[in-house]
Amino acid sequence: MGQTLGKAGFCASSKPFINLSAAAVRKLFQSFQLSSDGWSLSPALFAAICSTIEGDVAIEDMSVAANALFVSLDTDKNDIIDGLEALATLVSHQP
Repeated sequence: MGQTLGKAGFCASSKPFINLSAAAVRKLFQSFQLSSDGWSLSPALFAAICSTIEGDVAIEDMSVAANALFVSLDTDKNDIIDGLEALATLVSHQP
């Protein structure tokens, strides 16, 4: 029997980033530490951070995928997301 109530749902923009390897997550965090000037991330900086795992994942166009995920995470639509919350979201989708 499968679980029908409380099953996690994912928006389409997050699906390419589900089940990242531990190595990919480390690359993302290292890139965040090296390139961020604070806690917030702009769309361009988020795309640059995501580009570090381009060879590790089967995402055809990383910039498009990163931008779509950024839009999903930017719930207040101010073109800034919290970097640690974004990374925590990606880590929470681990196997």
